[in-house]
Amino acid sequence: MNILIAAGGTGGHIFPALSVAAALQDQGHTVEWATTDRGWTASLAEKYGIPRQVLSVEGFQSTSILDRIGPIWKMVRATARLFPRITSYNVVIAFGGYVCGPVLQACRMRGVPYFLHEQNSVLGFVNRSFVKKAEAIFLGMPLIPSMLPALLEKDIICGTPVRPRKREYAQDLYPEGFVCGKRTILITGGSQGAQSMNEALYEAIDYISGFGVQVLWQTGTVSYKKIAQRYAYNKVVFPFAHTEDMYPYYAVASLVIGRAGAATISESAFFGLPALFIPLPWAADNHQYHNAMNAQSEGWATCLPQADGLGRKVIDMYKYLFKEDPEEYALRQKKARMAAPYQATETIIKTVERHYEA
Repeated sequence: MNILIAAGGTGGHIFPALSVAAALQDQGHTVEWATTDRGWTASLAEKYGIPRQVLSVEGFQSTSILDRIGPIWKMVRATARLFPRITSYNVVIAFGGYVCGPVLQACRMRGVPYFLHEQNSVLGFVNRSFVKKAEAIFLGMPLIPSMLPALLEKDIICGTPVRPRKREYAQDLYPEGFVCGKRTILITGGSQGAQSMNEALYEAIDYISGFGVQVLWQTGTVSYKKIAQRYAYNKVVFPFAHTEDMYPYYAVASLVIGRAGAATISESAFFGLPALFIPLPWAADNHQYHNAMNAQSEGWATCLPQADGLGRKVIDMYKYLFKEDPEEYALRQKKARMAAPYQATETIIKTVERHYEA
């Protein structure tokens, strides 16, 4: 098959798309990736040898009609560019981000079959707009009840695709002074960092690191300098701004503390890691809160809203899991592995192949 994968924006869209694209290539399919001209998708596409269709689009950053004229015009122009060539693909799989808008509009206009993947517990704007004509929509987790009527019984709950992991990672991938095998907290604000969450965690990290517990801290670019300076003389706190591959860090972690984006949730479960999720308070449709509550209902994570006293709550949860009730920690590890989306990529590919063969 000749397949176009569409994804852009945050890692929550990009990494699941990358997982499926790489697996499709391994199975002999021809794959191209429609994405934006911003961010770090270029280096990822080059690393995995995936040709790109680069579209200049952007999301709506304002409710003002005047401010939306530019983004709308870019969407129209991108759709027009895709219109004559979209029929060269047998199928399109869209993983989210505004870049999917013109891709799916071109599909709808030219009758090209397309599939959607929704990573979160709330349908994103693009998926809500195009689900009616989709062949199917794959779900990373169950949707909140108010979203169910929009699915038109086209939903397939399969989880959010994750890339294969290595059995172990080389020591030189970690910061100087880091000791593999020692208790480690991994803090991640997602692919774009989380400044307000970082600052709210100072109290907890000061306490936890005081016991010699290592902290790998993905700070984001904005917070990196401040956190690096604050912990410059702390030999067990290792801040880093960003990385294209979080897997080596998950592999050595004992506990994840982070935002509740879909990629963070699926990857934490994939590595069997109990987690404390701190939802982004202003996430669209409050989807991170619903994501975190879904993980909490599965028994391997705790949802901690970002509010006054967050640091103390994190300390209390750390004490509970590692000192007061280590059996609960072991149980959460088991439940995380049970919730992991091991078959997500395979389910998506087999469903698409069956559609094509029919």
